[in-house]
Amino acid sequence: MASNWDNQVKLYNATLGDIVKYKPEITYNTTRVFPNGKKAPDGIEIRFGVVRPTEAVRELLKAHGYRFSEKQKIWYAIKNDKSIALATKLTEEEVDVDNTLYEKKHFWAQIKHINVYNKLSNYTEFWVNETPPRNFYNKSLLQKVYPATQSLINGGKFFYKKFYNKVVGEEDTHSKQEETENEDENDSERKESGFPKQKNHLEIAEKLKSLAEGMQPLIISKLNSASSKQRPTAKRMRVAAGMREDGYRLQDIQTVLFSLSDAHRQEKMSVYHLLQNIRTKSHIELVSQYDNFLKINMSSEGIQARFENSKKALESLGIKTIYDWWLAGVQKDDLIKQFSSGKRQEDTQTEKAIKELEQQIFGRKIDGFFPTPPDLIKRLLELAELEATHHILEPSAGKGDIADAIQKQFNGQHQHLSVCEINHTLREILELKKHHVIANDFLDVTEKFDRIVMNPPFENGLDIDHVTHAYSLLKPNGKVVAIMSEGVFYRQFKKDTAFRELLEKHDAYISEPIKEAFKNGFVSTGVAVRIIALNKSSNAIQPHQTKQKMESTSQSEEDELMELEAEAEIELLKLQVELARKRQSSLKGVSTIDPLKLKLFKQKAWALQNKLSVLNFK
Repeated sequence: MASNWDNQVKLYNATLGDIVKYKPEITYNTTRVFPNGKKAPDGIEIRFGVVRPTEAVRELLKAHGYRFSEKQKIWYAIKNDKSIALATKLTEEEVDVDNTLYEKKHFWAQIKHINVYNKLSNYTEFWVNETPPRNFYNKSLLQKVYPATQSLINGGKFFYKKFYNKVVGEEDTHSKQEETENEDENDSERKESGFPKQKNHLEIAEKLKSLAEGMQPLIISKLNSASSKQRPTAKRMRVAAGMREDGYRLQDIQTVLFSLSDAHRQEKMSVYHLLQNIRTKSHIELVSQYDNFLKINMSSEGIQARFENSKKALESLGIKTIYDWWLAGVQKDDLIKQFSSGKRQEDTQTEKAIKELEQQIFGRKIDGFFPTPPDLIKRLLELAELEATHHILEPSAGKGDIADAIQKQFNGQHQHLSVCEINHTLREILELKKHHVIANDFLDVTEKFDRIVMNPPFENGLDIDHVTHAYSLLKPNGKVVAIMSEGVFYRQFKKDTAFRELLEKHDAYISEPIKEAFKNGFVSTGVAVRIIALNKSSNAIQPHQTKQKMESTSQSEEDELMELEAEAEIELLKLQVELARKRQSSLKGVSTIDPLKLKLFKQKAWALQNKLSVLNFK
């Protein structure tokens, strides 16, 4: 490193006002402590003496974590790999500096707006133009005498001591305070500290917007994580919930960035003076910390300690007191209200509420609640042949997976979609999703529809009851598309056979058995199902007609069925007896049963069973 004497000789030989090469003095500070006595992180101090680094050098210093201290006249950074790298570089290379000589001057600037007062540090000197005039050396002393400073501002009697740098030998352009009363405060502070002047508002707006847009892929990946798309388990639900929380946090930061961009573009950042220097996501997180501490009821001492730990970073944003920290959060909330889309905020809160409710119901036993997996929904909608003009119903809608898919198919614009749901929590989810809930119990609905797409409950044959009722609600040429249990298609109860007759009469579509259709669903089950599609033409036989026909079965037919059932039972009993005798004989090594007789028993029993099945189906 060049000696201080070498630097002084170099400056002496140069013409004042030139850009010259210079090696700064570098010190590694290992003795810093916080006010509470705790050791602070080691730091690096860079001193340029009476010269001022050029704008390019200042940008380089900031990029490596260095900030300028007006009080100590040094550039300072926490010791880390990044700051050490630049310090090492500056010990080996000279940098450009401006050797113009400045002298510190001041004047009394009138405070015309409360925002100007709010951003002044506690150590600012104030003057109140009364009789006699009064001086105060900091905000604390002033506020003891004048707790309501707005009255001083309104009276035009309020001034503060404003410092600036004057080039030695040049005319003092600040000799009249009226010429600088409306100067931008942040630009003034940057000028004094060696920071570059505020960039063009449009440049800042574009930078913030680009940063916000760049966050979108990560936000999407967090909100729609791989865990959320796999078969739900308690662990995967917890992982997905944690990922979503990260996504919401990033989404909040993105909202602030977009809002800041709009405010800069409209040149309205003067109202949000404590947010003017925000350029990164970490800046926003730093501003938000105070609110987060309040939410967890952190003590005043704890907040003070956190403030001290982050003091350097906060001061770089113009936040010099805990009051400023609180005020920055207030300004952030107001900024979002003024410049962010209210709908976007509302949608985010709604999505959070929906996910929380879904987390609550996972693993809870809810009768009939087996949300429809995506593959089944796709098949249902293909068969339904939905149109924008159709009045559509999803009964027993659960958490609305089918209704969601219908809205997605129409880009969220379908105007005639209704749902029903009997469970309170599930109904709350449907309402948050803004689905039109027309009833709790679907079996109470009497309104007519063009299409009914459904996944009804299966317990105790309820799927037959629900699909039959749905069929009765169809308009002419309407259609029901439903998932049904496999048992409907082989059980020999009257309700099952009558329903199969309804399907046959109207040439309904019946899919092949779909095994383990719900195995990977939100609520897993190994039940086998089928999908049916039932059309209602103008000459269709109504369900109540089918029921009347079923009830009008003649007594002779009933008698015949009873006789056949009794005969089949006798033949089966004979078969069981003969089989038992055969097993006993085999154990003794002797065969006493006629194989032909056994074969005849079997054939007769099977024939009787088949005849019973045919009669029952008819």
